[in-house]
Amino acid sequence: MKLADLKTIQAELKERLAQEAERMRLAKEAALQAKRDMASSHDLFMRAIGKVTPLEKSSPAKTISRLSDDFDVEHLLEDTSYRRAGVGADVIKRLLRGDWRVQSSCDLHHLTSDEARSVLAGHIQQGLQQGWRCIRVIHGQGYGSAGGTPVLKTKVQSWLVQMDAVTAFVQAKPEQGGAGALVVLIG
Repeated sequence: MKLADLKTIQAELKERLAQEAERMRLAKEAALQAKRDMASSHDLFMRAIGKVTPLEKSSPAKTISRLSDDFDVEHLLEDTSYRRAGVGADVIKRLLRGDWRVQSSCDLHHLTSDEARSVLAGHIQQGLQQGWRCIRVIHGQGYGSAGGTPVLKTKVQSWLVQMDAVTAFVQAKPEQGGAGALVVLIG
């Protein structure tokens, strides 16, 4: 190898190093600009929204006081099921198929309406805190009620529809309580 060849190689290496240094400088500059842009966007967003106050979490007591016994739920039900507006019909099919595992049950048998409302609201609140997605609510079939007609069944459906945490519900399968229970999707 000749000295001229070594000088050519050396010049090429210097050129490559210079190019690489320039690429790294440009990359750092681009990263800094992106960081400045992001900070600027964040500042712009914060100025646009102004001061915000976090929403207060609903306590079971507040939820209970909002639940009316006089709310007519019939027009919102499809057969014995309900889904919140904006929730796809497939959710009902999936609930009926049992795609969500029931993570907890709430038995309201032999409770007064006021007691049942309180227990139900508390159980759903607990479910939200525990991260439960699907619960079963046993309201009974009314065999022990005056006239043998269910009292809690309609009230429970009405209360559930009024709760923001309830996404959908269906009548339970026979082995889960049938007409005396609901499978409820919350979250």
